Amino acid sequence: ADDGEIFHGMAFANQAEKTVRLHQLYILPTSKGRGIGTELMQEIFFCFDSAETISLEVHPENTGAIGFYKAGGFAQIGTTENCGRDNSTIPALILTRKLDF
Repeated sequence: ADDGEIFHGMAFANQAEKTVRLHQLYILPTSKGRGIGTELMQEIFFCFDSAETISLEVHPENTGAIGFYKAGGFAQIGTTENCGRDNSTIPALILTRKLDF
């Protein structure tokens, strides 16, 4: 997400079968609150239109991101002690949302 001058944010996701996995969604701190995260999420939904669900992992102390995702319809379905990869030892909440098209 950029305006030709400033890189405001980015997202990275992939799909396995009917589930999209959101790996990264980052917004420049000075760009938060402008709807950029919501626009990036909508783009992900559009790009993976055959998916039925989307899931992600978020650090439990990242309350801003957790609030953003929950406001967007995500719900916590579990936790992990290895966010992102095996043996990372980084705790995370696992959130998911059904995709309604």
